[in-house]
Amino acid sequence: MNQHSMSEAYMWAFIIMVIFFVVAVIVANLIPYKPKNPGTTPRRICFWTLGVATGVVAFVVNSIIAQGILVPNIKSDFLMHSAIASALFVIIYILLGFSVSKIFSSSKVGTWF
Repeated sequence: MNQHSMSEAYMWAFIIMVIFFVVAVIVANLIPYKPKNPGTTPRRICFWTLGVATGVVAFVVNSIIAQGILVPNIKSDFLMHSAIASALFVIIYILLGFSVSKIFSSSKVGTWF
């Protein structure tokens, strides 16, 4: 039986957050500007949807990993850290998005906030 460290929960949540953030940037740049509709609403919806999905997917992935843990105390701790990691990286996703939005305010990602 393979035991997992608690840091593995944070590692997977970080990887998922980075992937979803890169997808949010790519999608924001794919939505075109239109003469009477600058496309700000679809960009914001995409950003926030991927932000929520970051937490959900991170917790689901860690829950799947936790199925292989047989010791109840370790499994409970791992799931607790999975929930903390999911919430933490959603907050980091939002803060990173806010920072990138303000740094590149004249670009398409500048319309996230």
